[in-house]
Amino acid sequence: MKLYHNKNWLYQKYYEERLSTIAIAKICEVLRGTICKWMKKHGIKRRTLSEAQNERYKEKRSPLLGRSLPDKTKEKISNALKGKYIKEKCHMYGKKGKAHQRWGIKHTEEVKKIIGEKSRGRKQTKEHIEKRVRYLKGKKRPPFSQEWKDNISKATEKLWANPEYVKAVLYGRGNRPTKPEEIFNQMTSNTICYVGDGKLWWTLPNGKHKNPDFKVKDQKKVIEIFGDYWHKNDNPQELIDLYKQIGIDCLIIWEKEIHDHPNEVLEKTNKFTEFRQDMSPA
Repeated sequence: MKLYHNKNWLYQKYYEERLSTIAIAKICEVLRGTICKWMKKHGIKRRTLSEAQNERYKEKRSPLLGRSLPDKTKEKISNALKGKYIKEKCHMYGKKGKAHQRWGIKHTEEVKKIIGEKSRGRKQTKEHIEKRVRYLKGKKRPPFSQEWKDNISKATEKLWANPEYVKAVLYGRGNRPTKPEEIFNQMTSNTICYVGDGKLWWTLPNGKHKNPDFKVKDQKKVIEIFGDYWHKNDNPQELIDLYKQIGIDCLIIWEKEIHDHPNEVLEKTNKFTEFRQDMSPA
């Protein structure tokens, strides 16, 4: 009796030793289709494609794992595909341009981690970036649906509600303080401290976390610098009212005021903090 006629032997090789149908076929010196046929007869359920891929990645048995194609092979593939309609002929698509059966199926967390480790540190060449820019130049993106826009908006709001994310985005590039903030910091006394680099956070009544630009020492007062471009559509009174609800007074100063009327800004600031150069803070 041939080996693959034995159900227990076939089950042991496939599930206990985790051999593939190709490996078992080599042992039995038959075609892979024969092994698959007898597994079906014995009622042995085969592993799914994703499970098999996970195993190969985990055991580093994938023949292409960590392998890079030589330049000559890449050039040969590129020349062979030039002028062809890829959607109909690529293995990632079905007939008549329909999406492949695995289109939309998500990777498991384990596979994502492996792909991330393999891709980390890789940089695109300048030639590749320039080629992509030339390809996309002049092309318009198709209009997005309202549902897609709403989902993006909700996801963005959730991210910005996390103070750690906000701190990483705003202060991770070392672009703080801004130029108007630097000028204002130099023209005011040490009583007004710069905290816009993430040193101080408050949770506003609307659920958002706010990092003020300046804080007045020994007082529940903050000063916000509004840029002419980034805050052009903002209503300063809304932020003042939100701070007021948590017992904090807020003064809004516009960027153009700092550049055009510095003396008026200094006078407004001293009045807000109830402070004169010859007096201590109230």
